[in-house]
Amino acid sequence: MYSPIFYFFLFVLFLRCSIANTSFEPQVRNYHSSVYIENKLYILGGYNGGPLNSLLYLDLSISFNKDHPPWFCLGYHGIPFGVFKAAASFGGIDNSTIFLIGGERSEKEINYVYSFNTKSFTWNDSLINDDNTPKWHVDIQGVTDRNGKIYIYGGWLSGIRSNELSILDTRRLSWKTGPSPDSQSGRYGHTITLLSNGIIVIIGGYVDGGGGLHEILLYDINERKWSSMITQGIKLSYRIYHTAILTNDNRIIVYGGTKNPLDPDLVVLDTNFQPFKWSTLEVNAINSPPSLFGHTANLVGDYMILAFVPEPPEVPKPPVKSNRYFMSKGMIFQLFCESAPFTFHLYLSSI
Repeated sequence: MYSPIFYFFLFVLFLRCSIANTSFEPQVRNYHSSVYIENKLYILGGYNGGPLNSLLYLDLSISFNKDHPPWFCLGYHGIPFGVFKAAASFGGIDNSTIFLIGGERSEKEINYVYSFNTKSFTWNDSLINDDNTPKWHVDIQGVTDRNGKIYIYGGWLSGIRSNELSILDTRRLSWKTGPSPDSQSGRYGHTITLLSNGIIVIIGGYVDGGGGLHEILLYDINERKWSSMITQGIKLSYRIYHTAILTNDNRIIVYGGTKNPLDPDLVVLDTNFQPFKWSTLEVNAINSPPSLFGHTANLVGDYMILAFVPEPPEVPKPPVKSNRYFMSKGMIFQLFCESAPFTFHLYLSSI
């Protein structure tokens, strides 16, 4: 009879063998989610003619030729359903678990929260049984604090824009409802960024009055209070389905989105100023990405990685079931964030 250790290693081998071990060309998409954990950039779901259920990752722990990026597909460890416009963020005891929340799904009678353990490659759909679970939202974004709590604001709820704040404690596996901002209509298609001082910055999205970026919404997770701020710097109009990442020196880099074509794709909100200050960047245009929307952005070291190129540049209005999307080729670009002037470097192309 074989020992338990033998069966354990056999099980681990089985898990590893179920993952594609060669690079491949991922299906192009938009409105997907992305999470960066332990040198792997995970891409979850998305839309391409219908909701996608694929779960794949880009291995950034190894050097590689940009023409042959190390994409890996998790095969039948993929998402149990097709999903897009969902929130995804890391959490758990050691921040190695991906939490997938809400969104448009191919199956409706399923739990609001699913989790994926990046060490055991397993999904869990029964981890939270909480009366405080929010109503079903789509078009949402989440951000995790240092205590493993995921903050989710806004989204699309039963035909209206939501201004609800929901907080998922990924360590205690419980929900709390936060305060809603005063005198604010709901929004979706925005970004949510957590500063090192505990201030959440909400930028853009579909809001009443056009949603110009001159006014931003702030939430202090320590004081549990909302406020708004009229920014200084260049004037920027509405922006929807863009991305925002936080650099190590507390600048928020915003890219793309549906916007006024006269506004630059790449802008920076410097939170070291009071009030915060918008500016453009001197950028080397060589290998610069095209205008994007419904993409993802992640900071890896000194680089911002943008994932996938949709076209044509049209933003659907809910309900999304009545709309069609068309994708061209997928691309990933990387932007070096710590030098001046900034330089675009082509990271992956024509995938």
